[in-house]
Amino acid sequence: MLEGGGDTWYGDMSVVRLIENHFFDCVGVFMETNEEKYNRRMTEIHSLGTDGGSMGNAGEPIDVRYEELKALFDAFLGEEYDPVKFAQVEASQIAMHKEHQALTERYMGNKMDIEEFSVLVQALFEWYAVSVDTIVGRENFLKLFGRLPKELCQLFMEEKLA
Repeated sequence: MLEGGGDTWYGDMSVVRLIENHFFDCVGVFMETNEEKYNRRMTEIHSLGTDGGSMGNAGEPIDVRYEELKALFDAFLGEEYDPVKFAQVEASQIAMHKEHQALTERYMGNKMDIEEFSVLVQALFEWYAVSVDTIVGRENFLKLFGRLPKELCQLFMEEKLA
């Protein structure tokens, strides 16, 4: 009988199990798929809230739009992805959001009908998808979205019209 009451050289099995469980928990995080990493990060972001007044670790408001885009790039292209290209995609995203907001206001103000609104939103989203594809390249676009720009736009419009 060894010191600690165990029959083995490492004594108490519960301590070993705790160490093993901790090791496998850590390894599990490192072995996450890109989708799991992205989903985990999105859950973290949205657990802080999405009201624009949410607080991050430093007690400052978080930019949910930015955090979501960063989570996408980190998960599928790596945390060390080209910051200049990321900034270009972010600028395109901001421009798209502003234009979408303007189109929505025109539609809600009865300054255009649903058909015109749908055509313009589709064109806007196509512009954004092509812009991102041009900035990051086709291989990275496929890593980010899993489909070609035109296919992504079709899927987006199908979901919006459903």
